[in-house]
Amino acid sequence: MHQTEPTIEEITASLPRRLHEVAQRYVVDAPDRAAMIEDGAKWTYRDLDRYVRQTAERLTAFGVRAGDRIMLVSENCIALAALLLAASRIDAWAIVSNPRLSARELDQIRDHSGAAGVLHLRRLERSRRSRGALRRRDFVVRAAQ
Repeated sequence: MHQTEPTIEEITASLPRRLHEVAQRYVVDAPDRAAMIEDGAKWTYRDLDRYVRQTAERLTAFGVRAGDRIMLVSENCIALAALLLAASRIDAWAIVSNPRLSARELDQIRDHSGAAGVLHLRRLERSRRSRGALRRRDFVVRAAQ
């Protein structure tokens, strides 16, 4: 018998509701499996869950609330992944921007998006980047104008 392909509606209905929920089954089923690897640093799913929770707490402490748009200016790295998942956990909208853009371009993105704040993830030392939750000193936090 020929099976029909699932519809877009069927596919999307089966997906997790929020981005951070994608990894949750692995936290339960395979907590010690590698979730992210960068420059020799390895985060297991257990580590990832802990770092995302801690980062979500930091974002909340910075004043980020559900529904807020926050602009994340960062290179691709596992710290950015933790920020994206943490924003999802607190129901904030992340706008990821490349730090190689000019200040004018970043300002235009910020203004157009209506971001409540901008987090510039500083380039962290590799050893610091792999150690877990982000600290206030890891960010340059600037409220949107």
